[in-house]
Order: sequence, then C-alpha cells, then structure tokens
Amino acid sequence: DIFWLCDVDRDGLLNAAEMRTFASQTGLESMDDAGWKEEFALLCSDNGADPTQGISVQLLEKMVNDTGDGGCYCDDEELRAIKAALELEAKEMARKASTKTPERAALVREVFAAFDGDGDDRLSEQEMHSLAE
Repeated sequence: DIFWLCDVDRDGLLNAAEMRTFASQTGLESMDDAGWKEEFALLCSDNGADPTQGISVQLLEKMVNDTGDGGCYCDDEELRAIKAALELEAKEMARKASTKTPERAALVREVFAAFDGDGDDRLSEQEMHSLAE
C-alpha cells in the first residue's frame, strides 16, 4: 500500500520525487533537492537499481526490512504511521483536486452571478454581506 501511495505516475517504479515522498516520512524531510538527488542515487546504487528508472515495489520492501547502511529499515509501527500519513496526504490532494473540476467552477460562477445584483462582475460590500448570511 505504501508503495502505491507514493507511485503517483503508476508506472510501478518510484522515481526520485516519489521516493522522496516516502523518505520524508522517515525523517529526511529537511534535506534539500541536491542532497536528496545524491541520497536517491546512493540508495539506488547500493541496491542495484538504476536511478533513472527508479525503485520497484520489491526493492522498497527489501529496503524497509534492511537494517544495514543500504536500507531504510522501518519497524511495523513506523510503517503503519507512514501509511496513515500518506493516506491522509492522498485524501487531502484528492479533496483539493475535486474543488478544481469544471462542474465546480461552473457552480461557483453561478453562485457569484446570483449575488452580483448589479451585474458588474464584482461583489460589493452589500452583495458580499448577502452571500455571507
């Protein structure tokens, strides 16, 4: 589940940006872009993956179980917390995306027009007051 929550482009591999989503949940959120690129390349090379291709679900599973330097060991509690955080983030992104649909934009325009009594494409203080009630 964690892998698929990170695999935004659904290609079955985590690229640097997608893997960073996972890594930020493990304490690497403060790393700058250049540092992360180096870290991602190192993670890939240490684990036999091509950084231009990304990390497979099998490799991520191996890495979260690896207690050595080449891994990203997470115990069960950490994995549950990461999954919960990523699910919450995914729900928030979906909620934000749903507010940008053409249907919603049309609805907002209809509501605006209904309160724009003088038709000047601006809501006056009085028109805004009516909207707020």
